[in-house]
Amino acid sequence: MLTRRAALGGLATAGLFSLSPAQAVESQSGGIETILVPFAAGGPADSAGRILGPALSEHLQRTVIVENRAGAGGVTGINAVASSKPDGRMIGFATVGAMAMAPHMMKGMPFDPTRDLAYIGLIAKVSELLVVSSELPVKTFGEFLDYARRNPGKVTIASTGTGGIAHLAIELLKTRAGIDVIHVPYRGAAPALVDVLSGQVNALIADISVFIGQIKSDRLRPLALAGDKRSPLMPDVPTAAEGGLPGYEVENWYGFVAAKDTPAEIQTMLNAALNAALKDTKVVRSFNDLGAVPTGGTPEQFRDFEKAEHARWGEIIRNAGIKEF
Repeated sequence: MLTRRAALGGLATAGLFSLSPAQAVESQSGGIETILVPFAAGGPADSAGRILGPALSEHLQRTVIVENRAGAGGVTGINAVASSKPDGRMIGFATVGAMAMAPHMMKGMPFDPTRDLAYIGLIAKVSELLVVSSELPVKTFGEFLDYARRNPGKVTIASTGTGGIAHLAIELLKTRAGIDVIHVPYRGAAPALVDVLSGQVNALIADISVFIGQIKSDRLRPLALAGDKRSPLMPDVPTAAEGGLPGYEVENWYGFVAAKDTPAEIQTMLNAALNAALKDTKVVRSFNDLGAVPTGGTPEQFRDFEKAEHARWGEIIRNAGIKEF
Protein backbone atom coordinates (compact mmCIF):
# COMPACT_ATOMS: atom_id res chain seq x y z
CA MET A 1 0.00 0.00 0.00
CA LEU A 2 1.12 3.51 -0.68
CA THR A 3 1.96 5.71 2.24
CA ARG A 4 -0.02 8.89 2.68
CA ARG A 5 3.08 10.96 1.78
CA ALA A 6 3.70 8.97 -1.41
CA ALA A 7 0.05 9.23 -2.42
CA LEU A 8 0.07 12.97 -1.96
CA GLY A 9 3.32 13.22 -3.93
CA GLY A 10 1.75 11.27 -6.77
CA LEU A 11 -1.26 13.53 -6.80
CA ALA A 12 0.99 16.59 -6.85
CA THR A 13 2.97 15.20 -9.77
CA ALA A 14 -0.20 14.29 -11.65
CA GLY A 15 -1.53 17.77 -11.04
CA LEU A 16 1.68 19.34 -12.31
CA PHE A 17 1.54 17.55 -15.64
CA SER A 18 -2.13 18.40 -16.08
CA LEU A 19 -1.21 22.06 -16.09
CA SER A 20 -0.47 24.10 -19.17
CA PRO A 21 3.25 24.56 -19.98
CA ALA A 22 3.20 28.08 -18.57
CA GLN A 23 1.46 26.89 -15.40
CA ALA A 24 3.95 24.03 -15.05
CA VAL A 25 6.83 26.47 -15.15
CA GLU A 26 5.05 28.71 -12.65
CA SER A 27 4.40 25.77 -10.33
CA GLN A 28 7.94 24.41 -10.35
CA SER A 29 10.08 27.48 -10.64
CA GLY A 30 8.01 30.59 -10.28
CA GLY A 31 8.84 31.34 -13.92
CA ILE A 32 11.73 33.42 -15.12
CA GLU A 33 12.53 36.24 -12.79
CA THR A 34 15.95 37.28 -14.02
CA ILE A 35 17.86 37.51 -17.27
CA LEU A 36 21.44 37.82 -16.10
CA VAL A 37 23.50 39.86 -18.58
CA PRO A 38 27.21 39.35 -17.84
CA PHE A 39 28.23 42.83 -18.98
CA ALA A 40 27.75 46.37 -17.79
CA ALA A 41 24.54 48.26 -18.52
CA GLY A 42 24.39 50.18 -21.76
CA GLY A 43 26.34 47.78 -23.98
CA PRO A 44 25.01 45.78 -26.95
CA ALA A 45 24.36 42.62 -24.91
CA ASP A 46 22.53 44.60 -22.23
CA SER A 47 20.41 46.34 -24.87
CA ALA A 48 19.50 43.02 -26.47
CA GLY A 49 18.58 41.53 -23.11
CA ARG A 50 16.30 44.45 -22.31
CA ILE A 51 14.65 44.17 -25.72
CA LEU A 52 13.82 40.52 -25.03
CA GLY A 53 12.61 41.05 -21.47
CA PRO A 54 9.11 42.44 -22.18
CA ALA A 55 8.45 39.92 -24.97
CA LEU A 56 9.43 37.00 -22.75
CA SER A 57 7.31 38.43 -19.94
CA GLU A 58 4.31 38.48 -22.27
CA HIS A 59 4.76 34.89 -23.41
CA LEU A 60 5.49 33.54 -19.91
CA GLN A 61 2.90 35.74 -18.20
CA ARG A 62 5.39 36.79 -15.56
CA THR A 63 7.52 39.84 -14.88
CA VAL A 64 11.05 39.49 -16.25
CA ILE A 65 13.88 41.68 -15.02
CA VAL A 66 17.41 42.17 -16.32
CA GLU A 67 20.36 42.07 -13.94
CA ASN A 68 23.91 43.07 -14.91
CA ARG A 69 26.86 41.20 -13.45
CA ALA A 70 30.00 42.13 -15.37
CA GLY A 71 33.47 40.66 -15.11
CA ALA A 72 36.08 38.56 -16.93
CA GLY A 73 34.60 39.08 -20.37
CA GLY A 74 31.24 37.60 -19.42
CA VAL A 75 32.62 34.62 -17.50
CA THR A 76 31.67 35.95 -14.05
CA GLY A 77 28.00 36.30 -14.87
CA ILE A 78 27.63 32.98 -16.68
CA ASN A 79 29.41 31.25 -13.80
CA ALA A 80 26.75 32.70 -11.50
CA VAL A 81 24.10 31.11 -13.71
CA ALA A 82 25.93 27.77 -13.71
CA SER A 83 26.03 27.92 -9.91
CA SER A 84 22.42 28.99 -9.46
CA LYS A 85 19.49 26.89 -8.30
CA PRO A 86 18.21 24.87 -11.31
CA ASP A 87 14.64 26.14 -11.11
CA GLY A 88 14.40 28.33 -14.20
CA ARG A 89 14.32 31.56 -12.22
CA MET A 90 17.67 32.74 -13.62
CA ILE A 91 18.84 32.43 -17.20
CA GLY A 92 22.11 33.73 -18.56
CA PHE A 93 22.66 35.89 -21.62
CA ALA A 94 25.71 34.00 -22.88
CA THR A 95 28.09 35.24 -25.59
CA VAL A 96 30.75 33.68 -27.77
CA GLY A 97 33.51 35.11 -25.56
CA ALA A 98 32.48 33.39 -22.34
CA MET A 99 31.34 30.16 -23.98
CA ALA A 100 33.73 29.43 -26.86
CA MET A 101 36.80 31.60 -26.34
CA ALA A 102 37.55 32.02 -22.64
CA PRO A 103 37.81 28.25 -21.97
CA HIS A 104 40.89 28.20 -24.22
CA MET A 105 42.56 31.20 -22.62
CA MET A 106 41.51 31.68 -19.01
CA LYS A 107 43.50 30.15 -16.21
CA GLY A 108 41.17 28.53 -13.70
CA MET A 109 38.09 28.75 -15.92
CA PRO A 110 35.33 28.36 -13.30
CA PHE A 111 32.84 26.40 -15.38
CA ASP A 112 32.69 24.02 -18.33
CA PRO A 113 30.12 25.24 -20.89
CA THR A 114 29.24 21.71 -21.98
CA ARG A 115 29.15 20.12 -18.54
CA ASP A 116 27.75 22.86 -16.31
CA LEU A 117 24.98 24.53 -18.32
CA ALA A 118 21.63 23.77 -19.91
CA TYR A 119 21.33 25.19 -23.43
CA ILE A 120 18.01 27.00 -23.95
CA GLY A 121 18.43 28.54 -27.40
CA LEU A 122 20.48 30.73 -29.70
CA ILE A 123 19.24 34.32 -29.67
CA ALA A 124 21.04 36.31 -32.35
CA LYS A 125 24.25 36.87 -34.29
CA VAL A 126 26.14 40.15 -34.74
CA SER A 127 28.84 40.56 -37.37
CA GLU A 128 32.14 42.32 -36.76
CA LEU A 129 32.98 45.39 -38.84
CA LEU A 130 36.39 46.70 -39.94
CA VAL A 131 36.69 50.48 -40.13
CA VAL A 132 39.74 52.61 -40.80
CA SER A 133 40.72 56.17 -40.05
CA SER A 134 40.15 58.45 -43.01
CA GLU A 135 43.85 59.32 -42.72
CA LEU A 136 44.80 55.85 -43.96
CA PRO A 137 45.19 56.01 -47.76
CA VAL A 138 42.76 53.19 -48.59
CA LYS A 139 39.15 53.23 -49.70
CA THR A 140 38.29 49.52 -50.06
CA PHE A 141 38.96 46.31 -48.17
CA GLY A 142 41.15 45.06 -51.01
CA GLU A 143 43.22 48.25 -50.89
CA PHE A 144 43.58 47.85 -47.13
CA LEU A 145 44.94 44.32 -47.49
CA ASP A 146 47.36 45.43 -50.20
CA TYR A 147 48.52 48.35 -48.07
CA ALA A 148 49.08 46.10 -45.05
CA ARG A 149 51.10 43.66 -47.15
CA ARG A 150 53.29 46.48 -48.48
CA ASN A 151 53.79 47.85 -44.95
CA PRO A 152 54.35 44.85 -42.67
CA GLY A 153 54.37 45.61 -38.97
CA LYS A 154 53.22 49.20 -39.45
CA VAL A 155 49.42 49.09 -39.63
CA THR A 156 47.70 49.27 -36.22
CA ILE A 157 44.29 47.74 -35.53
CA ALA A 158 42.47 48.39 -32.27
CA SER A 159 40.23 45.96 -30.42
CA THR A 160 37.97 46.22 -27.39
CA GLY A 161 40.30 44.08 -25.28
CA THR A 162 42.78 41.22 -25.22
CA GLY A 163 41.16 37.83 -25.66
CA GLY A 164 37.82 39.19 -26.86
CA ILE A 165 36.11 38.52 -30.15
CA ALA A 166 37.58 41.63 -31.81
CA HIS A 167 41.11 40.59 -30.83
CA LEU A 168 40.55 37.13 -32.25
CA ALA A 169 39.00 38.65 -35.38
CA ILE A 170 42.28 40.51 -35.89
CA GLU A 171 44.30 37.32 -35.40
CA LEU A 172 42.10 35.47 -37.89
CA LEU A 173 42.48 38.32 -40.38
CA LYS A 174 46.25 38.14 -40.07
CA THR A 175 46.20 34.41 -40.74
CA ARG A 176 43.66 34.37 -43.57
CA ALA A 177 44.99 37.43 -45.39
CA GLY A 178 48.68 36.83 -44.72
CA ILE A 179 49.27 40.29 -43.26
CA ASP A 180 51.43 41.50 -40.39
CA VAL A 181 49.54 44.13 -38.39
CA ILE A 182 49.87 45.37 -34.81
CA HIS A 183 47.05 44.63 -32.38
CA VAL A 184 46.29 47.53 -30.02
CA PRO A 185 43.95 46.42 -27.19
CA TYR A 186 41.72 48.87 -25.33
CA ARG A 187 39.41 48.62 -22.35
CA GLY A 188 36.20 48.80 -24.29
CA ALA A 189 34.92 50.24 -27.54
CA ALA A 190 34.69 53.92 -26.54
CA PRO A 191 38.41 54.67 -26.03
CA ALA A 192 39.34 52.59 -29.08
CA LEU A 193 36.89 54.53 -31.22
CA VAL A 194 38.24 57.86 -29.96
CA ASP A 195 41.78 56.99 -31.03
CA VAL A 196 40.69 55.77 -34.46
CA LEU A 197 38.68 58.95 -34.98
CA SER A 198 41.74 61.01 -34.06
CA GLY A 199 43.99 58.98 -36.34
CA GLN A 200 46.22 57.68 -33.54
CA VAL A 201 45.30 54.12 -34.56
CA ASN A 202 44.76 53.09 -38.17
CA ALA A 203 41.78 50.78 -37.81
CA LEU A 204 39.28 49.13 -35.47
CA ILE A 205 37.34 45.87 -35.54
CA ALA A 206 34.23 45.68 -33.34
CA ASP A 207 30.55 44.71 -33.34
CA ILE A 208 28.70 46.64 -36.01
CA SER A 209 26.50 48.12 -33.27
CA VAL A 210 29.52 50.01 -31.88
CA PHE A 211 29.55 52.23 -34.96
CA ILE A 212 25.89 53.18 -35.08
CA GLY A 213 25.76 56.96 -35.02
CA GLN A 214 29.47 57.25 -35.83
CA ILE A 215 29.80 55.71 -39.26
CA LYS A 216 28.70 58.87 -41.11
CA SER A 217 31.66 60.73 -39.67
CA ASP A 218 34.09 61.83 -42.36
CA ARG A 219 36.87 60.58 -40.08
CA LEU A 220 35.82 56.93 -40.33
CA ARG A 221 35.64 54.67 -43.35
CA PRO A 222 33.86 51.28 -43.10
CA LEU A 223 35.57 48.69 -45.28
CA ALA A 224 34.17 45.21 -44.70
CA LEU A 225 31.68 43.25 -42.67
CA ALA A 226 32.88 39.88 -41.39
CA GLY A 227 29.56 38.14 -41.99
CA ASP A 228 27.95 35.99 -44.65
CA LYS A 229 25.76 38.81 -45.91
CA ARG A 230 25.50 42.59 -45.82
CA SER A 231 23.80 44.42 -43.00
CA PRO A 232 20.63 46.44 -43.60
CA LEU A 233 22.18 49.06 -41.31
CA MET A 234 25.00 49.61 -43.80
CA PRO A 235 23.88 48.10 -47.11
CA ASP A 236 26.70 49.77 -49.04
CA VAL A 237 29.41 48.07 -46.96
CA PRO A 238 30.51 44.79 -48.61
CA THR A 239 31.29 41.57 -46.82
CA ALA A 240 34.91 40.46 -46.53
CA ALA A 241 34.19 37.75 -49.09
CA GLU A 242 32.94 40.36 -51.56
CA GLY A 243 36.10 42.36 -50.82
CA GLY A 244 38.39 39.51 -51.77
CA LEU A 245 38.77 37.38 -48.62
CA PRO A 246 36.29 34.47 -48.71
CA GLY A 247 35.87 32.51 -45.50
CA TYR A 248 36.60 35.44 -43.20
CA GLU A 249 33.50 35.36 -41.01
CA VAL A 250 33.50 36.54 -37.41
CA GLU A 251 30.23 36.87 -35.58
CA ASN A 252 29.47 37.62 -31.99
CA TRP A 253 26.44 35.66 -30.82
CA TYR A 254 24.05 35.56 -27.92
CA GLY A 255 22.26 32.59 -26.40
CA PHE A 256 20.22 31.70 -23.34
CA VAL A 257 21.64 29.20 -20.86
CA ALA A 258 20.51 27.96 -17.46
CA ALA A 259 21.84 25.79 -14.65
CA LYS A 260 22.50 22.26 -15.93
CA ASP A 261 19.88 20.42 -13.86
CA THR A 262 16.99 22.67 -14.81
CA PRO A 263 14.02 20.31 -15.43
CA ALA A 264 13.44 19.39 -19.07
CA GLU A 265 9.88 20.76 -19.12
CA ILE A 266 11.13 24.15 -17.93
CA GLN A 267 13.87 24.18 -20.57
CA THR A 268 11.27 23.37 -23.22
CA MET A 269 9.02 26.18 -22.04
CA LEU A 270 11.84 28.69 -21.99
CA ASN A 271 12.88 27.70 -25.51
CA ALA A 272 9.32 28.06 -26.78
CA ALA A 273 9.01 31.50 -25.19
CA LEU A 274 12.35 32.58 -26.66
CA ASN A 275 11.41 31.48 -30.17
CA ALA A 276 8.05 33.22 -29.91
CA ALA A 277 9.72 36.43 -28.70
CA LEU A 278 12.21 36.35 -31.57
CA LYS A 279 9.29 36.40 -34.04
CA ASP A 280 7.79 39.50 -32.46
CA THR A 281 8.00 42.34 -35.00
CA LYS A 282 9.07 44.86 -32.35
CA VAL A 283 11.87 42.57 -31.18
CA VAL A 284 13.04 41.91 -34.74
CA ARG A 285 13.04 45.61 -35.57
CA SER A 286 14.90 46.53 -32.38
CA PHE A 287 17.47 43.78 -32.89
CA ASN A 288 18.04 44.88 -36.47
CA ASP A 289 18.62 48.41 -35.22
CA LEU A 290 21.47 46.95 -33.14
CA GLY A 291 22.89 45.13 -36.14
CA ALA A 292 21.75 41.80 -34.66
CA VAL A 293 20.05 39.07 -36.67
CA PRO A 294 17.52 37.04 -34.59
CA THR A 295 18.22 33.32 -34.81
CA GLY A 296 16.23 31.02 -32.53
CA GLY A 297 16.03 27.25 -32.92
CA THR A 298 16.14 24.24 -30.63
CA PRO A 299 18.40 23.67 -27.61
CA GLU A 300 20.10 20.88 -29.53
CA GLN A 301 20.87 23.21 -32.42
CA PHE A 302 22.34 25.74 -30.00
CA ARG A 303 24.47 23.08 -28.32
CA ASP A 304 25.79 21.82 -31.66
CA PHE A 305 26.50 25.36 -32.81
CA GLU A 306 28.39 26.21 -29.62
CA LYS A 307 30.40 22.98 -29.86
CA ALA A 308 31.50 23.90 -33.39
CA GLU A 309 32.34 27.46 -32.31
CA HIS A 310 34.31 26.14 -29.33
CA ALA A 311 36.43 23.95 -31.61
CA ARG A 312 36.87 26.67 -34.25
CA TRP A 313 38.03 29.37 -31.85
CA GLY A 314 40.24 26.93 -29.98
CA GLU A 315 42.16 26.29 -33.18
CA ILE A 316 42.44 30.00 -33.96
CA ILE A 317 43.71 30.74 -30.43
CA ARG A 318 46.31 27.97 -30.58
CA ASN A 319 47.51 29.01 -34.04
CA ALA A 320 47.79 32.63 -32.94
CA GLY A 321 49.83 31.65 -29.89
CA ILE A 322 47.56 33.60 -27.54
CA LYS A 323 48.62 32.93 -23.96
CA GLU A 324 46.42 32.29 -20.97
CA PHE A 325 45.48 35.21 -18.77
